[in-house]
Amino acid sequence: MATDSVSKLSTLGRLNVHQQAFAHEYIVDLNATQAAKRAGYSAKTTKAQGSRLLTHVDVKLAIEELIQERQVRTQIDQDWIIEHLVENVEKAAQARPVLDNQGEPTGEYR
Repeated sequence: MATDSVSKLSTLGRLNVHQQAFAHEYIVDLNATQAAKRAGYSAKTTKAQGSRLLTHVDVKLAIEELIQERQVRTQIDQDWIIEHLVENVEKAAQARPVLDNQGEPTGEYR
């Protein structure tokens, strides 16, 4: 685990302050334009800057490492999300109509 921290620090350490902020902000919502805006880039250039930053090798590595760190910390990854989405869809598909006193559907489901 110590080598992972050193690797993360060295990758983030190669970035300037705005790039580090962009990497941290990008993993919030995976929106490069908004991440660039929140990281302090000029409002006029956030779309271009966000796109450019996603092609920067060290920024990409930092983002990947931050995502991996979050997965370890939360114990939630893409497979977990898909598994639970499927579980919820299956539960929702089992909804039964609510019947009134005469046995007719009311339009509600449980």
